Amino acid sequence: MTARTVEGAAGGDLDGVSALLTAAAEVVERVGLWRRYLWPGAADDADYCEGDPVCLVGALVVAAEASRWGSPRVRVAVKAVARLLGVSTIGVSVWSDAEGRTAAEVAAVLRATVERERGGAR
Repeated sequence: MTARTVEGAAGGDLDGVSALLTAAAEVVERVGLWRRYLWPGAADDADYCEGDPVCLVGALVVAAEASRWGSPRVRVAVKAVARLLGVSTIGVSVWSDAEGRTAAEVAAVLRATVERERGGAR
């Protein structure tokens, strides 16, 4: 998986969710953006291979070192991104997969979600 494992991002743990979102931004910047389900081959149950591009949710899964997006840590982070984008949790994937979307845009949204979540906790 990744060199950066995120611990404790379950439930509403703000620090854990922030760390997961930040790590996911780093993942998508490093490997690039995939505009389909998680990463190449994921729809056929293929595990992640280091260096494969990822979608936004795939970046969260890889950063969390989870098997799929059903992980509690990933679900909490996806909900936070959905709040920022003003979409449903499914809408996060639709946004990430949009034609012309870039890895830089996805990373920026992940980092903006950290800022929003931290700002809302004050």
